Amino acid sequence: MKCRVLQSLQRTEGLLSQRRSEHYVLLEKWLQVEEPSSRRRKNACSFNEDSCFWAHVEEALISLELLKDEEICPVVEADVYKKMEKFEEYVMESIAKLMVDPEIFLEGSSFRTWWSMYSSKKGSTYQCPLANYMKNESSRAYA
Repeated sequence: MKCRVLQSLQRTEGLLSQRRSEHYVLLEKWLQVEEPSSRRRKNACSFNEDSCFWAHVEEALISLELLKDEEICPVVEADVYKKMEKFEEYVMESIAKLMVDPEIFLEGSSFRTWWSMYSSKKGSTYQCPLANYMKNESSRAYA
């Protein structure tokens, strides 16, 4: 809870006597009363909430590079495709929760580079929520 973090940062007489300051108690009650739906994001954030988002994108790009090797072991190839499917799910979940910056869809971004490589590898008939999202140009309206 934010209240407890703030509370622990301040050195007050109330804390020394093991009593919580009344304003922290009141703040905590307000947070508990607040409806969860009011906390739901209505617009995309101006940064990626997951600080590792771009690291995941770079990992996905590196994994795709493995598929360029014509002598790739079938087990490794299957593992790479499994990772890509998990990454697709992660991206769609992040989009649905408006947790990613709209800039991920800009031409030339690492994500767009990954998507163009991956979608060409899978073919134009590939169906998945992310493919449908990208084909329907929903990404341009994301925000």
